[in-house]
Amino acid sequence: MGDMGIPESSIDKYFDMTYTKNSISKKVNADLVAKMGDDEGMQALREIAGQGMSPVHTLIIRLPRPSTKVEGKGIKVSEDKKTITISESAEDFLEDPKSFEFVIEY
Repeated sequence: MGDMGIPESSIDKYFDMTYTKNSISKKVNADLVAKMGDDEGMQALREIAGQGMSPVHTLIIRLPRPSTKVEGKGIKVSEDKKTITISESAEDFLEDPKSFEFVIEY
């Protein structure tokens, strides 16, 4: 997304990531999402998504041991349950920021 004039972290700043010794989770920061309309980067992202050029972000997480619980949209778990692949589109974020939330336990 950075090469289209939108900072890569423009979507990430709307979420809180939590890491523990047994889990990784991503939750919407409701206060920031409420102010999303004032963000110039989000306005540019809406224009791009409206033109059918919705950027897709892929996050790959390699766990130290097999996952025991995986919840979230667009998540694929490898056969050995140690690699989690999450695909997220900007359009999905604009329609429902909560669709980017996930919980992974291992």
